[in-house]
Amino acid sequence: MAAAMLAVAIVGLLITVAVGGFNGSASKRPTSPSGAAAVPIAPPGGGLSSPSGPGLVGAGPTSIDFIDPDHGWIATGCLQCSIDNPVIVRTNDGGHTWQKIRVPDVTVTTIDEPVWYQYGGIVEVRFVNQKHGWYLQAGDLWETTNGGTNWRLTALGGVVRDFTTAGDNAWALVNDCPTSVSTKTCTRFHLYQRTTLDPTWRRVSTGLSPGSGPLSGALLVADHNSALVDTPKGLFRTTPPGALVAVDPTCQPVGSLTPGHLLGICNIGGGGNASVVSFDVSTDGGHNWVPLVRGPPTDAWSGAHTTNGAGVIFYITGGATLWRIDTVDKTWAPVLQTAPNTTDELFPIYFADSHDGFVFQGGSSGVQLLATRDAGLTWNAVPLPPAGS
Repeated sequence: MAAAMLAVAIVGLLITVAVGGFNGSASKRPTSPSGAAAVPIAPPGGGLSSPSGPGLVGAGPTSIDFIDPDHGWIATGCLQCSIDNPVIVRTNDGGHTWQKIRVPDVTVTTIDEPVWYQYGGIVEVRFVNQKHGWYLQAGDLWETTNGGTNWRLTALGGVVRDFTTAGDNAWALVNDCPTSVSTKTCTRFHLYQRTTLDPTWRRVSTGLSPGSGPLSGALLVADHNSALVDTPKGLFRTTPPGALVAVDPTCQPVGSLTPGHLLGICNIGGGGNASVVSFDVSTDGGHNWVPLVRGPPTDAWSGAHTTNGAGVIFYITGGATLWRIDTVDKTWAPVLQTAPNTTDELFPIYFADSHDGFVFQGGSSGVQLLATRDAGLTWNAVPLPPAGS
């Protein structure tokens, strides 16, 4: 059984999903980090020191979260959750130093193999302040209210497909099919919401059936008091405690380009060619979209994308190149590139505010974090604690 779980774990790392937030956070699209050090294209700056050796914070799919430029967390998922636990590290000084924190004991739970296959590659760490946060992997959502000293499992009557926070709200997208029905064939989803001050989870009355098969699911994006759920059946918006309302599904929501302006990525397809996509803007919460700019000049496949919330878009293509565009001059420029002749990958990318951002890179030589302090123009390696520290 352990060997089988490891096999499906590796498959899970290849699952592509997207989760994100509007207030400067990233639209996260996990891929399988698999390479060595990334190479900044611009000269490094900002004063951060390089790690003395490969930084290791664990293995498996990765998530980054910051509540401000100083306080952040990185979580990596367990590969065999029946026998090992995830790893979570935190920083209180913007990534200059990191400390491991206590993690949920996921070994005490039982994860069915079909659930692991669908959701084992989906990992989220989200904090709303230094004490209150959540950790998600393989459909299990854990909560801490004391910075990780204790964790408790959240019961929402099903498998948690996606989870995000925005402002004082937390949102969970739950597959609530009967336990006797395989999640491969049943995709009945409900959206749940709660505030940080009220522990009661409230279910949005409208249900969703976004599709079937091993990659079925939905994209959950939140903006303070509202949430967007993007499914193959349509794009829906809700404001608690209201029901889901259909909006224009032309574009997949990414995040806030600037206050009041929602960015979407559109025309996804074309064999994954990133230059085929376009980025559009909505000023009415996704009801209408206006074209803004085409994708970067590359035929590499589309990957993670986000904004800094202040008019700058970032786009990882081919898993290897990070592109940047300022919507004032609308010119794409590559600002970070993995080492040539490798299978290195960059993921995920996250912005704590308009200037401070982070991109995670992992591969055969270990994993490391790269940071920017100038809105993505230059990037530096950030030290991470070695394995076992």
